[in-house]
This record gives sequence, structure tokens and C-alpha cells, in this order.
Amino acid sequence: GDNVFLGYYGNEEETAKTLTPDGWLKTGDLARIDEDGFVYIVGRIKNIIVLASGENISPESIEEPFYKSPFLRDCLVKEEFQDGNPIIAIEILPRMEMFEGKDWSEVEAYFKKLVEEINATLPTTHRIMKITVRKEDFARTGALKVARNKNQYDTGRDFCGTQRSPFTGKTEYGFVERRTRIVVNQRFGHRLFVNVAHQPRLRN
Repeated sequence: GDNVFLGYYGNEEETAKTLTPDGWLKTGDLARIDEDGFVYIVGRIKNIIVLASGENISPESIEEPFYKSPFLRDCLVKEEFQDGNPIIAIEILPRMEMFEGKDWSEVEAYFKKLVEEINATLPTTHRIMKITVRKEDFARTGALKVARNKNQYDTGRDFCGTQRSPFTGKTEYGFVERRTRIVVNQRFGHRLFVNVAHQPRLRN
């Protein structure tokens, strides 16, 4: 339609990757259509994991059932290698307020059991082979989503404790960036509660 741009100026190669010859935008989304004709976005082409068998797996489709757990804040399914072969791994960020008074071993045990339960519903080739329960936050985008491409390695963040939100009254969990020494808590509504050198202030 008229709302789609004409292409990248002076870059025919990138334009060809983004637009079809008749002007349709290639969004990069993976989708399925059900028997009633409804279209469902199920992932992104660039996130596809290719197994040793050649099978393509969308990590988002594996992550989806984990978000049904009220004890999970965020998760990331990704490709790792074991004995030279690609495997499916998951990193899980708990809602630590749900585990108040619990030992860390109990937190890990809960998510290990959750992975086993979800694995039992998946095809053998889609099952998670490695679990990491994080004490630190994920690297995030400006919209506070998990930055998938920035979380393939150590993010350099350490868990630094808790703080009570002035907006919700709930205890939130903060993380300190080793390089910047800035503590960034989870989002309260549409704001971030930020500590700089341990002095609180608000940032819109």
C-alpha cells in the first residue's frame, strides 16, 4: 500500500531483501493460518534455531507455555552447543517476590520441574536440554523487552537486592550494571525507577 516505503536509497540489495517485486513488505514474521482462516504470528524468521537434523524451530513457540506460570518474569529460549551439536537451552528470570522466604535451591527446583512438565508436551526434537535460572536481569531493548541478540552471552549484570515501588507498593528486584554502576529496577507501569550511585530518582 501507499504506507510502505519505496526502499533503501542507493541500496538495491537491502531493498530486495525487504520488499517483494510488487511492493509487499517482508516483515520477517513467522505465521500460521488455522482452519477458519485466522492468521497467528508465532515468531521471527531471524530467531529460527536450526538443529543438527536440519529441522527449524521457533524459540518463541517454546517460550509461550512458560509465560503461563505466575512465578516466571521472563525467559529466553536459545541455541547452545553440546559436543559440537546444537541443543535447545532456556534462561529463566524468576519473579523473586513469589519465592519470598525460599532458598535458591527451591527456586531452581521449581523451574527444573516446570521445564520437565513442558518438555513432556513437546516433540522430542523441541525439548529443552539445558536450564539456567538467572539471578540477574536480561539485557533489554528500549521497550523493556528481552533483547534476544544481546543475551547470547553474559550480560555483565549482578543481582543487587530489592526495593519497594512507590507506585505499586510491591517489592521489586534491581540489577546493577558492572560498568556503569547504575541500578535499574523492573518497570512500574510506564516508568522506570532508577538508582544512580544509590541515590533514587525517577526517570520518565
